[in-house]
Amino acid sequence: MVTQNGIPIDFELQGRLLSVSNFRFEGTARFEISATNSEGNARKTVSFECQPPVERITVCHHAPNMNPQTINIPLSQWSIHQAHGDTQGECPQIQTPIEMITICHRVRGASPQTLNIQVTDWPAHQAHGDSQGACPTIQPPTVTITSPSTSRVTVENCTASVTATVTNITSRQDISVTRNGTFVGFNFSGSTVTISDVAFTGNVNFIITVKNTAGTATRSVSFVCQPKEITICHYPPGNTGIPQTISILESAWPVHQAHGDTQGTCPVIPPPTVSITSPTSSRVIVENCTASVLAAITNITNKQDITVTQNGTPVAFDFSANTVTVSNVTFTGVANFIITVKNTAGTATRNVSFVCQPKEITICHYPSGNTSNPQTISIPESAWSVHQAHGDTQGSCPVIQPPTVSITSPSTTPVTVEDCTAFVTATVTNINNKQEITATQNGTPIPFDFS
Repeated sequence: MVTQNGIPIDFELQGRLLSVSNFRFEGTARFEISATNSEGNARKTVSFECQPPVERITVCHHAPNMNPQTINIPLSQWSIHQAHGDTQGECPQIQTPIEMITICHRVRGASPQTLNIQVTDWPAHQAHGDSQGACPTIQPPTVTITSPSTSRVTVENCTASVTATVTNITSRQDISVTRNGTFVGFNFSGSTVTISDVAFTGNVNFIITVKNTAGTATRSVSFVCQPKEITICHYPPGNTGIPQTISILESAWPVHQAHGDTQGTCPVIPPPTVSITSPTSSRVIVENCTASVLAAITNITNKQDITVTQNGTPVAFDFSANTVTVSNVTFTGVANFIITVKNTAGTATRNVSFVCQPKEITICHYPSGNTSNPQTISIPESAWSVHQAHGDTQGSCPVIQPPTVSITSPSTTPVTVEDCTAFVTATVTNINNKQEITATQNGTPIPFDFS
């Protein structure tokens, strides 16, 4: 903050240089500059007096025990100088040699300077702390980061500490430390700069800068926040049959441990296999139209990793001791069963088809109303009881020879009779029923006996 007579005013700050420019005032202006950080505050003041230009004159000033000096004074002060023997105008040049000495001149707030002065001026310089001889040579400052030992450090606890050694620096004010461009507090003792336990996230860059009248030195170090990670075998809830090897922050381990995860990589899981052990062939014909399947499974631990479909529709199954069992599924036509197993390493599929073909038997069927014309047919065994009830017999129908008929009486034809009465006797073969025989007289059916 900068104030003039206690009132804050604007100022400019470029780097470490603060300036207040062309500030007009009347009378007295007292400027105060104060700076504050986490380590404390500093304050400096400077005053200005506004005095209108005055008429000045040149006089030759004669001071006791010193050579005359030409000086410029306000005209109003002439009477005082005249009273102790000064004269107007420049002093006459003295040709006698002037003895000069070299001194180290020290001005408060500035670096010491080597000057050559007249020996007669020495007492005044000595009085405010100057010394004879040239000022000691000031070496440029140095800064060396001693900890950490590398310029880029990865830390798991996300806390940064820096230690640096500086040379040719005597004041803390000649040191600055920034963190990502922002000034931060530090300790300075002896020749050691210390920044302790600064918590951060992501990346942080510390720059230490030291300067004196001979130059400036800078060193930097970067820290990367990278919390410790561990490798675990993660079993996703609801899908524990497909574990995953992942890396997590060590701090997150208790949560994973609580739901069954384990430290280290997941065991290597071979691809699954499925083998249908019953039936032994891929296409089976069954008479009872009921299908059952057994399959051996490897590298599968959960039933959820197995699917069984019948003609594309999921069906129920049992899974125990690495065996899949599909039991007594009734069907018609053709039933195609597909068993699919999968794990993180792959998928395996096997299928088996069943054909419903009920058992048939051969029977001799006697059609109702036409029993003299039996037929050899095949029927489902389950339909036999109905056929048996109306006289059919199992097995093929007997082979029937063509019928024969022989008239045994009269023995000749034609026959002449006086009483106009006819008697006929005939023998027939391969005929079982009277219905299979007809007798006609002149084309018209007539009655007859058959035995």
